Amino acid sequence: MITTVTDIFVELLQTKQEIRFQVLKTLRQLLQDKHSSLRTLSCRVLRKCMISDNILSHIETLHIHYFLIRCLEQRSEYGLERVEALKFFYHWIQLDCKLIPKSFVLSLVAISESENDPMRISCLLTLCEIAIKNPKTTSMCGGISLICKMCIDPKLEQIQSVLLRCILNMLNSPEKKQYLSDQDLNIILSPFISLFEKTYTKKRFVQFKLSKNAIETLLKDWSGLIFLAHNPNGLKAFLTTLKLPSKKAKIFAIEMLYKLFFLEMPQRKIEKGIYRAVYPNKKSNQIKSSKNIWGNIDSIFPLKRSLRHNLIDNYLSVLLVSFMDIGLFEALVDVGKGDNKTISFYVAHFLSEILYKSRDILSSRLCTILQSLPSLFEIAATFSQNKYNRIRASKLLSELDRFARKKKKKSPKAFHISLIVSRMRKYQTEEEETFETTSKKIIEEMKSRKDKALIDQEFENKIKESKVISTDDYSKWNFRIITDLLIITKNNKKYFDNCLKNKFFKNLLNFFDPKSQQFCNIERNFESLGYVSVGVKLIELLLNTDLSEGFDFLKNSNFLSSLDEALRIESEGASNNKTGMKRLFTPSRMSKTLTKEYFTLIGTFTTNKRGLNLLINTNILNTLQNIVETKGRGDLALPIITSFDYNYSDITRKLLANVLNLGSKLSRLQVIEHLKLLWRAGVNGFSEWAIPILVSQLHDKDQDIVSAALDLLDECCSISSKSFDSLVSCQPPDLEKFGVKGKNLLICVLSTTKGLKYLKEIGYLDKQLVYWEKKGCIDYVKDLEHYLTAIFHIKSFSNTNYNTNNLNKFNNKEVYLPPHFFGELVKTKQGIQILTKRKLISKWFSILNNFYDNNKNKHKENTKEPKTHLQKDTNNNYQDNSNENDKVNNEKNDNGNKTEYSKNIIIDPIEIRAILWAIGNISTSNLGYSLIKKSKPVKLISNIASTTTILSIRGTCLYVLGLIASTSLGRKKLKNCGWEFPVGKGRMIVLPKSNLKKKFFSFPSAKYAGSFAKNSTLNITLNFIGTNIEKEIFSNISDLANKITEETATKNLLKIKSENSDNLFNQPYLFYRSYKMLEYYHFNLRSRKLIHHLFQNIYFEEDIIDKFSNEWLITNPNIKKNNINSLLNNQTNLNSDDNNSQNTNNGNKNNLVDLSSLFEFNENSEKKNVLINKTHKIYYSLERLRTIPRPEGVNSRNILDFLKDDDFMKAFSVNKEQFFKLPKWKQIHKRKEWGLN
Repeated sequence: MITTVTDIFVELLQTKQEIRFQVLKTLRQLLQDKHSSLRTLSCRVLRKCMISDNILSHIETLHIHYFLIRCLEQRSEYGLERVEALKFFYHWIQLDCKLIPKSFVLSLVAISESENDPMRISCLLTLCEIAIKNPKTTSMCGGISLICKMCIDPKLEQIQSVLLRCILNMLNSPEKKQYLSDQDLNIILSPFISLFEKTYTKKRFVQFKLSKNAIETLLKDWSGLIFLAHNPNGLKAFLTTLKLPSKKAKIFAIEMLYKLFFLEMPQRKIEKGIYRAVYPNKKSNQIKSSKNIWGNIDSIFPLKRSLRHNLIDNYLSVLLVSFMDIGLFEALVDVGKGDNKTISFYVAHFLSEILYKSRDILSSRLCTILQSLPSLFEIAATFSQNKYNRIRASKLLSELDRFARKKKKKSPKAFHISLIVSRMRKYQTEEEETFETTSKKIIEEMKSRKDKALIDQEFENKIKESKVISTDDYSKWNFRIITDLLIITKNNKKYFDNCLKNKFFKNLLNFFDPKSQQFCNIERNFESLGYVSVGVKLIELLLNTDLSEGFDFLKNSNFLSSLDEALRIESEGASNNKTGMKRLFTPSRMSKTLTKEYFTLIGTFTTNKRGLNLLINTNILNTLQNIVETKGRGDLALPIITSFDYNYSDITRKLLANVLNLGSKLSRLQVIEHLKLLWRAGVNGFSEWAIPILVSQLHDKDQDIVSAALDLLDECCSISSKSFDSLVSCQPPDLEKFGVKGKNLLICVLSTTKGLKYLKEIGYLDKQLVYWEKKGCIDYVKDLEHYLTAIFHIKSFSNTNYNTNNLNKFNNKEVYLPPHFFGELVKTKQGIQILTKRKLISKWFSILNNFYDNNKNKHKENTKEPKTHLQKDTNNNYQDNSNENDKVNNEKNDNGNKTEYSKNIIIDPIEIRAILWAIGNISTSNLGYSLIKKSKPVKLISNIASTTTILSIRGTCLYVLGLIASTSLGRKKLKNCGWEFPVGKGRMIVLPKSNLKKKFFSFPSAKYAGSFAKNSTLNITLNFIGTNIEKEIFSNISDLANKITEETATKNLLKIKSENSDNLFNQPYLFYRSYKMLEYYHFNLRSRKLIHHLFQNIYFEEDIIDKFSNEWLITNPNIKKNNINSLLNNQTNLNSDDNNSQNTNNGNKNNLVDLSSLFEFNENSEKKNVLINKTHKIYYSLERLRTIPRPEGVNSRNILDFLKDDDFMKAFSVNKEQFFKLPKWKQIHKRKEWGLN
């Protein structure tokens, strides 16, 4: 039923424009109905009928928004009606927010201020959207100040991020910033800035927490970071907070520092009287995880910096420099040497992490300044200082030294990863020593102390101390000495022969024999992995020796035959076990004991050709092949695959491919993870044998498998050209169907000649050239910026369909730069030729040059002393028109503002950012930079960064200049332009020096334009024409806007309503005047509801509403005629639509007059003029007025105005002034007698 009615009204408005006005009038009448359901339906129909801007003007002309606001401010029980009214105005915002009435914005402000209103959050979010699209109106109504205030409201914590995004949007746009005052922003900072005592209320504590979160959010955006760095009360709030006596306040500030720098705050653990750092999210006793068998591979094998740049480092470098400038680290030193051990521990850990990180993100000059910590060393080394301060400073230094040593020392790798690393010699670090170097050190140490005879004697003593020969009980063996003996015997034939003869090797190998039930029964934990290490060293020693005795000993032993027998039981099934051997590889034993490590020992054989042949001869490899193909034994297949060596053997590679094709989903994901480990460790020939395996997984139906394979392919191809060639040779399926990952992989293929040729043949290149030239660069920026926003944990205010999981899935500390089409295209000479033919480079630099010229001119104007341009308006009021004079070139952000250049080219800032990112990606290769160096990109982008008032573009310039710094030519140019960068090749980070830094961190000043008093054209006079009681009513309604007089005014109005009849509050002109007050002044929701309650019984006839602004005002009996005549005769200056023309023809019959000034309102900006005949006055006889129908324009309310004074005196025996002083009941009685009611 409702849908049918709605469709009828919409169809009428769309098809029959001649009755559009009448349809809206009908809906307006329904909004006055006493039944909420009819009002709700009217709101819904009106929303559906809003199909054009023309209808919006009709709605405003018919004053429909007054009734809709009354619906919005109904009591809570009318929830559906309120929702429909809000939906109507929200639809209005989407059509044209510039036309949104002030009364609605004030209504939103009032509801948002009401803590218990159920629609508070919805109205506040709507207010945020209006603030972005129409900041002027929002500011005039106090909406922007309210948004800042609500950011620290404890009850609105869930939407704080949305409110902050609205503020950041305004900070980024110069045109919007002028409506955001520093006082408003200081509201957010106030709980964090202001000092408070040790004892404070719970609400104050929550506000402090919300202020901390707000500052953290602001700092994670370029606009907020530059504002806080420039604002005296911004970043320096940290210094203030660290000086507070409250322990919680200091911990809050330190906790925020950890979050800003993406550091995990440790927990304290006391070991032997020393505080240790323990991370709650990391399980120290965990050997493996269910999905990721190697834990965090990125922390063990990070991607090469020159090939995969982390954009988070650019942000951290700027943030770190900002904190250095305000002296934060000196303040942390003061806090760290305090009495509180907990705070000192957190400060020491934070400083150590920052000092370690600064090597990678700061220049050598800044690193020297930061890492010297002069104040700390001075306190610790000066004996003239207070003794206790010196001791505390020394303790802090020792803590920093301990953390630094721990950081320098490589984090302990899992045992199995260390085995893989030891096989990849090129990934060995200085701390990881080979067996050869270790054995030589031990022997040289022995030789330096004793002669040869004593050395031999000491070796024999070590064998005895190991107790391997003297007892079979392994629990009495000294495995530390055993490890040393295995290392020593590796390069000494004499010692090796002695170990063979004295059964040292035999007893040791028997320990690992499955039939001995010793090694396989040991409980599995980190300490017991030492036994595995001994077994690996023993097998490597027997296989790698130059003599054949060790290999023969291993070949003739029962170790491999016993192991093969145990494995065949699993391969053939326990029911077919005829050997009587106990089942060894059960799931329970695999998880609880060292049985699983037998596969590690088998994998050691695969590192040597002789060992691999030994496995083939003993049939162990065939048995393992059968186990891998057995369903349901993924617990065995995965350890087999992860223990093998893949440097040269095709047999082991085929086994891995079988598991990847036949295993369970979990096993296959773990195998791909293992392939990533092998790739980063540098396994031999990975591109030739592993890339085809990964390409085959792209045909799989499981999207998780495809996604994991795509991630690894993308990583391999972005680093190795051989991987590209191998990928192209495999002729992969249509990669575009895999979404962003597949598209990025295809783009990377462009960087090789073979890949470029392949993409050209399949038609991909031409199609993408057209796409990237039109909108691809903009889409690239949107995706990248949304992903950065997601990483920074900031909810974007605008809706987007972009899925942040489509990009690289590493962790929340890394945002790797996605491949850019033009950046990959210019890495080959053929690609440069293609791009040159398009002539895009010259077009881009032309736009950037125009943009810079415009910014330079604006910058010069801003440096001049501001002048005030005062001009008289049509009402002889002085107005500041400086904004009008400067309003030539407007810059605008993504939500609606535009940038106009000197050549009349209008372009969105996102297009500027898209061009900058394209140029930056092109500059990452030597060929690409050579292509654009003639246009002087470094100088141009540096100038844009120092002059632009759009802060998002300034941040983009910093990223782009970092990309240019990846080449040696780019670094030379950057150095000449006043930029510095970290030491090391391929670091894509730049930082401004001295003078350039002041320009970069300068916040564009803007004169506050959000003041209602300075900008409003509303004039209010003190005179009100009406009865005394009406004057009293209006005076009390005005007092409702004042918090001091609000309560008294409420009582007075309710008293007047109770003492007088309802007719007093049924006067249209009183209603109109009261609602005009609601349209311009701030009333709280309670006062607004009171005004609605006073006029709740009023019902307007259609003609009365139409005459709100014209003839019924003139005929109102309470307005004296001489006041009207005076107004009509004295008004000569009239406004036209263009605000320039004036009508001075006093004799013109059809002069436009603003009659709203009769009620002390004069709205020049809205130009609501009324067409009045000044000279013609119509009067009717008493008999004519009593005759029905009455003359046109005459009704029961204005009928007395059409009587001449003589006729009036004859009828009522009094003049009009005396008549209207009579009581209401007498007036009504006399009018009924003459039929004039």
